[in-house]
Amino acid sequence: MTFDDTEVLTLLRAGVDTVEEHRFDAALVLATSRRALRRRRSWQAVGACTTAAAVVFSLALAGPVPVPGVGDLAVPGGAQLRELVGIDPSQRVVPLEPGPGGRAVPAAPRVTVPDNATLPTYD
Repeated sequence: MTFDDTEVLTLLRAGVDTVEEHRFDAALVLATSRRALRRRRSWQAVGACTTAAAVVFSLALAGPVPVPGVGDLAVPGGAQLRELVGIDPSQRVVPLEPGPGGRAVPAAPRVTVPDNATLPTYD
């Protein structure tokens, strides 16, 4: 079954009056958008609280963290939390030293090599 352009236009024009007009309920749209906004803000608050708790927990596990220009940053109760988890509370994180461009980078590990050590050669 094929239609030419004039038949299609005739059929479309005949059905124009049968399309019903859709009216929006303003109160329903407003209530729905307010509900969505409350839901989004609730999830944002949960996410912010979770992020803050994760930062405090990680700082407590890391122990005193050296912050350039400020000194050591420690979270109260961090030593007890480290003992509870099984980390030696006397351990410290890797110290930072100034790197290229003044950025703080982890200090390179110091390795002592005996004077009579020979390095392996690969052919």
